Amino acid sequence: CYPVGSNLCLHSLEDGTTRYIPSPVYSISRLCADPAGALVAFCENGTSPRVSVYKTDNPPRLLYTLSDIAELEVADLAFSRCGSRLYTLSLATSRRLCVYCTENGQLLKGCSLDLPARFDKLAVFPAHKDQLALVRNSAVRIVTFKKSFETYIAKLHPNALPSDADVTVSAYTWTATGHFMFSTRAGALLTLDGSNGSLLHACQAATPITGI
Repeated sequence: CYPVGSNLCLHSLEDGTTRYIPSPVYSISRLCADPAGALVAFCENGTSPRVSVYKTDNPPRLLYTLSDIAELEVADLAFSRCGSRLYTLSLATSRRLCVYCTENGQLLKGCSLDLPARFDKLAVFPAHKDQLALVRNSAVRIVTFKKSFETYIAKLHPNALPSDADVTVSAYTWTATGHFMFSTRAGALLTLDGSNGSLLHACQAATPITGI
């Protein structure tokens, strides 16, 4: 799935066919697809950007549009691996992480988390939709969600690195055991506990690490 102007192109890797989803927006700034293959979401450019969620039927159909996500810019979008949640990360002017139910487009109770700083990327743990990492150039923070009766408790865990640490994040990934691993351009490789954000391991490579 990729944008072509203001439209989306759905290309099948199985049979090589291509379909297009026309959209009413001027241009598309962010895009994500459900790993299960049923949904696709995109964000429009401009002030007060909206996020549109489509079901990739033949023909594709609009399910709903999310508004009031950001005043100026959405940094990132992501689906959970099971496709039941959509995560949005805004960076201007508010800095907020929100989680929506993909079945009805409703914000999950307790899942709107104001952030202390700007983050550019979010990475959801594929094996557990209640764990994710927020990433920016100089920091990584773990966020967890815990169900409590009819609401969720969202927690931004403390930064495991000192605030004055000279870190430039170059690559990152989740491990199969639920830890978050990231590298820096200075050659450091660090592993965080995916449940609380604490630093588990750190090592130094001989050369800079650019991919994991």
